[in-house]
Amino acid sequence: MCALALLAGFGCGSSTDEAPARDPGGGSAGVGSAGSPGWGGEPGHAGANGWAAEGGGGAAGSASGGAAGSGGASRGDDPCGKATLGPGHYCAKSLDPSSSDDDTLYVCSGSHGTVQSQETCALGCRQMPDGEADRCESNTVVPALIIEMRGAYFNESDIRAPLEAGFAYMLERTEALTGVHDTGLPTLTIYYYPSSERFAEGLAGVISTWGAEVWVPDGHDLTGPSQNFVTNLSVHELAHLAAAHYFGGPNLREWCLNEGLATWMSGKYWKYMNGAPASFREYARANPGYRDLSYCYTGEKGIVGDAPYKVWASYLEYLEETDPSAIAKVATGAVPYQNYEAGWRAWLE
Repeated sequence: MCALALLAGFGCGSSTDEAPARDPGGGSAGVGSAGSPGWGGEPGHAGANGWAAEGGGGAAGSASGGAAGSGGASRGDDPCGKATLGPGHYCAKSLDPSSSDDDTLYVCSGSHGTVQSQETCALGCRQMPDGEADRCESNTVVPALIIEMRGAYFNESDIRAPLEAGFAYMLERTEALTGVHDTGLPTLTIYYYPSSERFAEGLAGVISTWGAEVWVPDGHDLTGPSQNFVTNLSVHELAHLAAAHYFGGPNLREWCLNEGLATWMSGKYWKYMNGAPASFREYARANPGYRDLSYCYTGEKGIVGDAPYKVWASYLEYLEETDPSAIAKVATGAVPYQNYEAGWRAWLE
């Protein structure tokens, strides 16, 4: 499982912070080698619909382009002067319920702050519940998802509805925040197997088709409020497949970036710290010992850990807030991630 010799492997992960995944020789630590096929859609362009996942008090993301800010207007005249929930995305009507503007999405730079950018949503702006960023309506095409049960203790009917919801959320979020849009994502298959481990683990790549494999111990919870659940881990594995399609195979980016990308794409399905929702930024601030972006292992040599995955996702969350167009540039290998590292480290402080 997840061996580096698997040339078409896209990535994988374990579902628990406490229990390490297996080593790259036979566990869930791998991504593709340099021989992986560079499949994927074009990176797209800035200016796409802006959306971010929920985060318990964390930053809410950033629009992919749009017009410049308020051009020096006073705080009293600035729409973001009414951004009472902190920095992030706000529909015009979230800032002013009496507004007749159904289409404008603002990115606010701080609590009661200023407009960082704005865009006109072609399909209208959707107001989201507190804790989730407002976003432009999307026309993301969600392909069919095949679920194959290979001896796992649960039934397909137990997992299909929550998994399809997570799959759609991940695709819509990624397209909205990065500007990529490609209706050619192939039908994906996810296989569930029994496991003797005390934690679930997964692998994504070209198996017999574009697919992901997840091993689940008997009685492991399917859904719940952290990455320690089958649905959440499955969304992460499907994110690896979507990343390979949108940005090209994992050979285009470093191993740790590949895992951080899938973690960031999974959004609210992976944004937990000590069992509670948290932004990736909050997590990285609370775990300074994992900020070496060149290394995404913990414990024994070769053992992958969830902590560096989340810290890496905070790097992408930084780009989401400051320069969303850079996500595709880094993910495709067009720009080295080191170009933005200093800014990310300053943003964490």
